[in-house]
Amino acid sequence: MIIKASQVRKLFNERKVQISDDAVKMIGDIVARDVRKMVARCVEGNVPRLTSSLIYIALGNLTHKE
Repeated sequence: MIIKASQVRKLFNERKVQISDDAVKMIGDIVARDVRKMVARCVEGNVPRLTSSLIYIALGNLTHKE
């Protein structure tokens, strides 16, 4: 799992929201899927090293504005 279940649970519990094991797993799957998309965008954009200044490419925003 890409994310730590305990950190996800903590965020929900801080706001008094209960979260099931299945929901935590689904959130982990969603994050993993999004990270795979980010990796693919880096490959397509010929980004060999992702840095904070290039994160817009991984996010799919090719019209970067600072």
